[in-house]
Amino acid sequence: GENIHWHWLSPDLLVGFSEQGHVYGYTKDGQLALSLGLLTDQAASFYREPAFDGKWMFLSHPNGDLYAIDTEAKRVAWSYKWKHRLLSDTFLIKDEIFVVGEVKRTEKDKKKPTSQVKLLKWSRKNGEYLGSSDGLDTKEPAKFSFSMENQILFLASKEKLIAIQLPEMTVSWRKVLSSQIIGPPV
Repeated sequence: GENIHWHWLSPDLLVGFSEQGHVYGYTKDGQLALSLGLLTDQAASFYREPAFDGKWMFLSHPNGDLYAIDTEAKRVAWSYKWKHRLLSDTFLIKDEIFVVGEVKRTEKDKKKPTSQVKLLKWSRKNGEYLGSSDGLDTKEPAKFSFSMENQILFLASKEKLIAIQLPEMTVSWRKVLSSQIIGPPV
């Protein structure tokens, strides 16, 4: 049997994501509403929590796969393969999708890390990659939370707390605390 991670996408739609890349959707009365096999090049511990705009569901997978699924047409509207790992849920603001991800650096200076964490942005209409923030100077594992009201993404990693204003992807502030942060910022 498949391990499936279930999530209420809306009051009327329950969706499940398997480690093998299958997406299931059921109505609240138990009728199958969606069944799609997504291509992933490796099994990972489930898709993260999806973002939903009422019609399209947006998924990020740790291996770098990003999907937009049209839940009404029951098909993948577009997909994008990021070259490195994606580290967060997807966040929607206006016509853009945001995901925290890894970006590899060239190895000119062997003393610096070979990758850094950045906020990445795509068009939600067609999946066009629109760019990234500056490096966020954070280490894994990072914990994320998003304030829709203020349009700020908060990252907590070790002793650092970072607030990033969306959709501009600019760091509003950074704080280094005296002790390690244990849970996600709320």
